[in-house]
Amino acid sequence: ASGRCSTDSQLDRSVARCQLLTAAVVASRPGGFIGNPVRRVGFVASEAYARHTHFLSGSRFMGLAIALHVLSAVIWVGGMFFAYMAMRPAVVEVIDASQRGALWCHTLSRFFRWVWVSIILLLVTGYWMVFSVFGGMAGAGWHVHVMQALGIVMMLLFCHVYFAPFRRLKQAVANQDPQEGGRRVGQIRKLVGINLILGLITVVIGAGGRYL
Repeated sequence: ASGRCSTDSQLDRSVARCQLLTAAVVASRPGGFIGNPVRRVGFVASEAYARHTHFLSGSRFMGLAIALHVLSAVIWVGGMFFAYMAMRPAVVEVIDASQRGALWCHTLSRFFRWVWVSIILLLVTGYWMVFSVFGGMAGAGWHVHVMQALGIVMMLLFCHVYFAPFRRLKQAVANQDPQEGGRRVGQIRKLVGINLILGLITVVIGAGGRYL
């Protein structure tokens, strides 16, 4: 990794030198300068350096935005996959029915906090990339539009889960009503299953959509 960073840094410096050299050559040609040639060379070289610095700064922000965007999606979709495909069947096999509601209530309480953080990061980084890199939705590819649509549907489904069946699940656990708790867990399971499918589709489109 350090070797790659060193290579990238050397490449950046080489690009900057080429830009400065090109600016100097152009400005020194007959008719290629206005007024004082030394001033003209300095002006063009400064402009080339400023553009190069701005490009590198934008690249760093883009890398950070992509990393946070992908990490947020991994936390959300990966958490749903684990809960639905691994934890749910294990709970049915091992945990008594009267205790399942309380277990899911405490588990989802912790997981949903991370989902809220993931949603905020997905929105902030996603729209920053759309408007700062693509110049708006008109400049984004079809896969970005599909990801946005599926992401909004997923967020709306999550909000419904959080403020409706999950809230009633917490009430059932507080009232020590395992039957009502089990009913609410079943509702959450169905909605999380739908969101998991949407999330997996979104990940596939986000990863490979630009090449399709």
